[in-house]
Amino acid sequence: SILLLCYVLLSYRDTLLCGVVFFFFFFIYILFFLMIRRPPRSTLFPYTTLFRSGENHSVGMDHFVFFMKGKSYLLFSYRVENKITRGDEFTYVGHYGTLGVKTPLPIWDQKGTFNVTYRYFYKDYRNITPSLGRERRDLRHTVQVNLSQPLCKWLQLNLNYEFIDSVSNLRSIDFTENIASLAFSVSF
Repeated sequence: SILLLCYVLLSYRDTLLCGVVFFFFFFIYILFFLMIRRPPRSTLFPYTTLFRSGENHSVGMDHFVFFMKGKSYLLFSYRVENKITRGDEFTYVGHYGTLGVKTPLPIWDQKGTFNVTYRYFYKDYRNITPSLGRERRDLRHTVQVNLSQPLCKWLQLNLNYEFIDSVSNLRSIDFTENIASLAFSVSF
């Protein structure tokens, strides 16, 4: 059904049929997600949040390099964060880095954009985590690829892929994840 929707939208971009087809699929989409039941909240949430709250001090810089007459850019970003919490095992120093590029991608007669971003963060916990018996270390690599393409004057297609590799000596934080999404944006 998504492929049919894309075909119809690309074939009839500037007609009333584009709007009718979009709102039909949007209505079906909303009905589907309204039927999904939200999981109950944990009774331990307020208790654990209390020990993670505290002071957060950070400093960072972003640097953009524009090219292709200002239509594209490279992004370099770095931030260091010092979080001091009420619960000593949650106090850490974090290092965050980002590299990215965004450029126009002309497809058909509309101007789309292509975006690739790499994010790195490292959290060095300063105190011993009781469940580990030593200091906790978290490292995460994230790669995100995004393609945005206008389909008509008020409708845009967004394709997104995200890869996350989280490495930690705390097993519950150690995971690899692949996320792919397709979204339609409406502006009016």
